[in-house]
Amino acid sequence: MGLLDRFRKKDEPRGLVPLHSCGLMLSYRCQLACRHCLYACGPGWRDWMSAEQVTRLLEGVREVWRHPRGVHFSGGEPFLRFDLLRHAVREAVRLSMPIEYVETSGSWFHDDDASRAKLRALYEAGLRRLLISVSPFHAEVLPLARSVSFIEAACGVFGRGRVLIYQHQWLKLLAGVRLDPEGKRPIPLRRWVERHGVNGAGKLLWHGYRLIAGGRCGLELAGLARCWRATHFEGQGCRMELFESGHAHFDPYGNYIPSFCGGISLGKADDLPSFVGGFDPAASVVVSTLAEEGPYGLVRLAGQRYGFRPDQKGYAAKCHLCVAVRRHLALKSGAAFPELAPLAFYERLRTRKKPLDL
Repeated sequence: MGLLDRFRKKDEPRGLVPLHSCGLMLSYRCQLACRHCLYACGPGWRDWMSAEQVTRLLEGVREVWRHPRGVHFSGGEPFLRFDLLRHAVREAVRLSMPIEYVETSGSWFHDDDASRAKLRALYEAGLRRLLISVSPFHAEVLPLARSVSFIEAACGVFGRGRVLIYQHQWLKLLAGVRLDPEGKRPIPLRRWVERHGVNGAGKLLWHGYRLIAGGRCGLELAGLARCWRATHFEGQGCRMELFESGHAHFDPYGNYIPSFCGGISLGKADDLPSFVGGFDPAASVVVSTLAEEGPYGLVRLAGQRYGFRPDQKGYAAKCHLCVAVRRHLALKSGAAFPELAPLAFYERLRTRKKPLDL
């Protein structure tokens, strides 16, 4: 019996540590397609959760884990289908499910009465906290002035203490590198390299923003980071991220996404009680290999069966290596690994943005 098993109650689900929080990704669709996105979101996605799916997931979370700390609603950009977002808030309130926040970039917002009415409608539905993402990656498309305008409007509805800026320090940093006095133009990421050099920009963006190297991040931004050969990550297993983090996301296709591991599905979780009750950590060769051996174990598997060869330039972190080898498997294996889902995640990892001039 492991240490975790000793502290679990008899009726708690086994195999997965009980969730203390979770996120419902209403869609992968957004307008920005940021370089650092963990879920490869962008305008090419079309599918959304249904209202029934939202309700079923929330009821399942309440049934299985009873007292989670909270749930958040995100995307993509959840405001692009506002009626669904409002339904999600209302259902969480109906179930007495604490809402941590709704997460948004504000890219949908226009400085008008219609946009403010949406904020008021969510407040009236029971939402009390809004999380607004501010970063150099969003600012490549979304001008700083629009972010500031949105923040002010949100504070007018929710109150300043209930509008969370992730991450607040970037408002000042972005103001320091804007291309025009009023901040109405997007800021190309190369602007940071021009001002701080490659090493300085790398430290600021990777460590200053506390980037996670999963999703697009490693593929798009590794040139600004220190990288290691794949062998450096040998023996670095992922059991904590996959099974024991206490945090997960659910996407519009019913996938149970552990922690922040975009592109990995532990299974279909539309019927959450059945999923958790029948979960077998050893059922997936990809998931079990990652749990025990980490991405380098997956390198060996992908190399033997599908001709994967690690990039000699190296990888910024084990999550970067993990995404690279999973992408190869997903696109080369002919859908042999259903846990690598959704497939469109791997097809949309690369953005259409101009590569950084390094």
